[in-house]
Amino acid sequence: MSISMVIKIVIAIWAVIIAAVVAIRIVNKNKTKTVQAGHMEMVGNSNRKNRLFTLYKIYKNNAITRKTFSKVESRIRLLYPADEISIHLEATKTMNRGFRRAGIVFGILTSMGVCNVFLVKSIDFYYILLGAILAWRIFIRTVKGRLEQAEFRLLKQYSNFLFNDLVPSYQKHHGHLDEAIYSVIDELPTLMALHATRIYDVVKSPKLEEAAAAYADYAPNNFFTSLVSLIVPTKLYGDKTLEDGKTTFIKGIMNLNKQLNEELLMKQRLDAAFSSLSIITLSGVFMMPMLRWFFAHFFPQTTTFFNGTTGIVVELIIFIVTFLCDYLIDALKNTSKQEIREHSVWEKLANRPALSPILNVQYSRHFTVLNRIDRKMKATGDHTGIKAYMVECAAYALIAFVVVNVFFGTSLISRTKIALNDFSNDFTNVIVPSETYKKQMEAISTTLTYQYKGEHLTDDDIDRVKDDIRNEESVIKSDEYVTPTAEAIIAHNKDFHNVYFKFWYEFIAILAAVVAFNTPKNLLSFKAKAMEMGKEDEVNSFNLLATIFMDMDGIKVETLLEWMERFSYYYKEAIVECIVTYPMGKTKALNKLKDYDTLDTFQRFIESLLNIDEVGMKKAFADIEIQQDFYAEKRKADNETLINRKRNAANTIGFIPFYATMALWMGLPMGLYAYSLFKQFSAQISSLM
Repeated sequence: MSISMVIKIVIAIWAVIIAAVVAIRIVNKNKTKTVQAGHMEMVGNSNRKNRLFTLYKIYKNNAITRKTFSKVESRIRLLYPADEISIHLEATKTMNRGFRRAGIVFGILTSMGVCNVFLVKSIDFYYILLGAILAWRIFIRTVKGRLEQAEFRLLKQYSNFLFNDLVPSYQKHHGHLDEAIYSVIDELPTLMALHATRIYDVVKSPKLEEAAAAYADYAPNNFFTSLVSLIVPTKLYGDKTLEDGKTTFIKGIMNLNKQLNEELLMKQRLDAAFSSLSIITLSGVFMMPMLRWFFAHFFPQTTTFFNGTTGIVVELIIFIVTFLCDYLIDALKNTSKQEIREHSVWEKLANRPALSPILNVQYSRHFTVLNRIDRKMKATGDHTGIKAYMVECAAYALIAFVVVNVFFGTSLISRTKIALNDFSNDFTNVIVPSETYKKQMEAISTTLTYQYKGEHLTDDDIDRVKDDIRNEESVIKSDEYVTPTAEAIIAHNKDFHNVYFKFWYEFIAILAAVVAFNTPKNLLSFKAKAMEMGKEDEVNSFNLLATIFMDMDGIKVETLLEWMERFSYYYKEAIVECIVTYPMGKTKALNKLKDYDTLDTFQRFIESLLNIDEVGMKKAFADIEIQQDFYAEKRKADNETLINRKRNAANTIGFIPFYATMALWMGLPMGLYAYSLFKQFSAQISSLM
């Protein structure tokens, strides 16, 4: 490929990127504004709307983007409860931002791969592959980050709404909730006004409990559901003035706002703790091509490492470790509940008639272990089933086994080509009158290596090889050029016959398959451990419900269980089962719910539920009220511990790829090179002695 062609390709790539960026910036120039609460409309000309709707249709109907766009749209529907057109356009703009940043990253790395022609006269597909993978990661992070920013902004507005708007308005309107909410809607920021309108609709509904149950399905998070859980009993049973002069409703608002502010603080601290870690984690994969170029130019003897089996295996290991660590850091940072996954490709495969009976047998044989894994899956939001998990493990193992064998096969082909054709580094230390001599030495070496590939040459054959070199039509006749050429031919002949599929390759492939087979289990354990704090948060939300209901008359255990089910994520399945079996035996149903998890705070809460019928709700949950300050301080301490633990774990994980690159991609070839020099030095000393 000529240099002019390379320049044209680079210019074309950047022209496309710049044109796309300019086009998207024009599309996003005008902002969205709200005309009235609950209704949003785009301000701009019809051409802009048409472009956005065209992109919306592409994202919605394209097989590649359909699933991701559907998730983004669902999340935006919770955060922006506007009309469907506004939701479609907001989701489209979110996708546009992700693709814009991903396109820039992919364009830069692709250009670097193409520009590699100037250095080594070939396109570096490593950068193109890295660009594709990194672009996808950038896209996911950009979209996710935009949604997280919107949620954080909403929570801040919600906190102000509770303390600065709702409480004063509630007191002003003498406990009339509908009037208290309606009177402040017009004064709220756009986003919060939309959510306040929805809550107002629940308050005004003639079927209050049904409307509240429906609201739990589209509330953006549990903090909004908590407010509705305060509103419903207040409307049904009335507010109650407590000994300290506060009402039950205002006390609940204060507790809710306190937890909300702690959540906001924790999110801010987590963002600060995880900043810049991705750059450190991904630095290794960017350094590898640069280090390879450095060693090729200043230590050409190390090219056998980078072009051989060891180099390819090391490159693969660093690549996998880097993106695995990047995924683990994301899992550590994520404090929100995982999306419920009901279906997957593994589930479809597991339900095939040919596989399902086999999986059933394996499930029966390993019931205890697999049942424990199934519970972890459900706790992390994966409801695809244990058979889908088994298929996933087997598929990972098979893919790893095949990929490792393919890499070894590719390595053998590459080493064979190098042994037969590549003599570019064999004559770097030979002083020649001109480049013509060196080119002829390389050409003769290639010709004779092909000629001898059916023989096993040894050092004793050097004279015969020298004679064959002199018989070739070239300027290479003198011993000072013939001898290094003959030595190179013999060395490459040995390399050629040393290239074959060795039995220990299969041991490495089997080891990789075993590691891959256990990867879903290890990732699941890691995710479950990272989300363990979420269970304590959920129990804290149960405690908040108890403090809300404990001062109200007429509240039954079934009512509290129903609200727990609306709040629940980790315990949802167990609570639903308890609600179903509760009429057939209260004590038995609650004891089974208690045995679902060994978390101390969860078990104490269920014990309080068991005591309600005997002592009443007020006394059953008296310890929660008495130790409320203690629980608040404990929660702060737990949050601090959680952040420190996550920060330390993320720092450790984030530096693993960097250290692996330094050790395996820089230290190992230098160590092997130093060892070869030591062997040469030892051989020279031995010959002198």
